[in-house]
Amino acid sequence: MAFTSPIQLTLHGATRDLVRINQDNYGSYWRAKYEYTGTPVEVLLKITHSKEGKSSAVMERHIVDITVTEYPTGADPLVYQCYTHIRQPLKGLVARGVELAGSITSWIDSKEAELIDWEN
Repeated sequence: MAFTSPIQLTLHGATRDLVRINQDNYGSYWRAKYEYTGTPVEVLLKITHSKEGKSSAVMERHIVDITVTEYPTGADPLVYQCYTHIRQPLKGLVARGVELAGSITSWIDSKEAELIDWEN
């Protein structure tokens, strides 16, 4: 299964359409990549899924990574990155993973400025 391309994200007050640039079934670590290339910004969204552990304790891993590269005039590129890593037991309830991911995402959303300002 794959997300519909393009994926839309709002960055710098504008909607960016990230177009799928690969759908790699086990050929590389990142299963899917979506990209927006514009001026003066590039956006790369990567998604992967994997399993880890022994038969009695297999865990599923789901990772989403976004990198934004800005190209200011006359200056070096500025790179920003954010990623999330969801990990749950293979035999666990999907609803629990969804609840946990939603809970931490909501909390981070309410505390972004404080976190970036080194508060803990």
